[in-house]
Amino acid sequence: MATTTETITKTANNVATTPDLPSPFASRYEIRRLTEKDIPVAAAIMLHTNIFSSTVWTHVYPEHSTRLNIIYDGMPAADYLVRHQVLSGHSFGVFDTEYRYRTSSAEAAAGELQWDLTNRPDLTAEELDAQIDSPIMSIALSYDGFNPLDMSKLAALIGLLPLYGAIFHRFDTTDPRDPESYKPTAEKQILMRNSTSTRVPAQGLGIMSKMANWLMLYAQKQGFKHINIEAFSEVVGQVWRNPKGKGMSAIEPTAFRVEDFKAVNEKGEIYRPFGEKCVQRVCRVFVNL
Repeated sequence: MATTTETITKTANNVATTPDLPSPFASRYEIRRLTEKDIPVAAAIMLHTNIFSSTVWTHVYPEHSTRLNIIYDGMPAADYLVRHQVLSGHSFGVFDTEYRYRTSSAEAAAGELQWDLTNRPDLTAEELDAQIDSPIMSIALSYDGFNPLDMSKLAALIGLLPLYGAIFHRFDTTDPRDPESYKPTAEKQILMRNSTSTRVPAQGLGIMSKMANWLMLYAQKQGFKHINIEAFSEVVGQVWRNPKGKGMSAIEPTAFRVEDFKAVNEKGEIYRPFGEKCVQRVCRVFVNL
């Protein structure tokens, strides 16, 4: 049996690029359509990058023990969000074709999440990432807006991250457009982007921006007219506000800075729920294809 340092993934299943929709990456990385077997890994990447790397959540939850609890409780809570998008057929991963598996079981499964959700060991962020033994380096999840998310099935996840729901509520209540004007009436009108996550070892390689521009072209070729995305990072928002495809444009109907967000507690006192150290502009972007 090969040792873990000798094992390199070579398969190219579900490659999503085509001659008229080429890959923006060097040959080492491939864009593949995510499938049901990828859901646990995709959920783990989404949670790990948000809790340990986000410019929002790292400040909201600075204590490592709290982050671990969100990670472990978040896996079952996030399953529906990830599953809905993966099964839509419009969610993709960036796979490292030279990835070296750490375990033979992960090699046999072509990727495996090894988190112990039962015993919940006290692991570092680095140790948790190492247990995502998969060639998936980045995910971009989406779904057709005509088949919307069932918000009741997101209750557990929003319960863990209540400010996630607060951000969306603020977007919805400050978006000046008539809600009916951006509500799809048929399939392939609006692609809803949700969950852009790149693992720490692959950050700084431009994967997010390249994947975003590829997705815009993908959606256009699929016949979608628009893409909606909420960006919790100004870098992400900047990319989506400036689409590069022919004939594309974008608007930002609503945005706010989390440090200016205020709420009232049970005592009637005004406070900043995101804390004093969280400094971030968040936005909703609507791309016209």
